[in-house]
This record gives sequence, structure tokens and C-alpha cells, in this order.
Amino acid sequence: MEQNVKPKILLFEPEPAKAEKQAAFMRERSYDVTCIAGIDQLAYESGILITYGFDGNTIDLRLGDYLIALFDGNLDAEEPPSIWAIIPWLLQMGIPCFAVGSTEEQELMLSEKSFAITRSDFESFVEQELPEIYADLIAIRN
Repeated sequence: MEQNVKPKILLFEPEPAKAEKQAAFMRERSYDVTCIAGIDQLAYESGILITYGFDGNTIDLRLGDYLIALFDGNLDAEEPPSIWAIIPWLLQMGIPCFAVGSTEEQELMLSEKSFAITRSDFESFVEQELPEIYADLIAIRN
């Protein structure tokens, strides 16, 4: 990462309106955030990460530019969204992953050892917990 470039945050949220609102909320607090709507599951299963925005276009990610990944999404079913398959992979790459918002009460999340979990709604997390987490991660990276 270039000097004086603020590390970015990945936001995985499948609902466009919600993602837009969450990203705006984070940007108002000076975070640089990239919203991811989905991944190419077949490519991922072959070891290639191809991500998509809400316009359906691919997003060219340089994962070294990212400091943290936030995952939100409605879990009406017992299975997590398919995009969550990449969480252990991101963790192996040194990008901590946090489940926030509506994901917090899922038993699956609590039993999965590879997740870092916070129990708060999205806005509370961004205002109260994220600043310290973000600062600690920057210190570790530097």
C-alpha cells in the first residue's frame, strides 16, 4: 500500500439500498469503503476471487489495500449467504472479518471458530467499536 493512503474497508451486503446507506454512513466518518454485492462462486471454488458490485460489473480488488471486512445480510435460512464462504480465506490473508447487524444472532456464526464477531447493530458498531479496531489494525500493519 502506498504511503498516506488510508486502508480501505470491504463491506459485504447483498441489499443495494442497505449497502448504499451503510457505505454513506461510514464515509461520513472518513472511512474508505468498497461495497461488494456478490462473488463468482465457481471462480472462488477454483481459488480465484471475482467480486461484483450492484451494477453487475466486476470490482478489481487489491486485497492488500484492505484492512477489515464487514459482513451483513439477512439470514432467514439456516445457511449463510454463499458470499460468506470467503471469510476463512480472507482471514488467512490477514483481513479480519466481522459480522454485524442482522447477522448477530445466528447460531452458525457463534459456532464458527474462524469468525470475529461483534454483537451490535451496524451504526453502533461503526461509531463505537470500529474506530478502536481500525486504529489497532493500522498499528499492527505499520
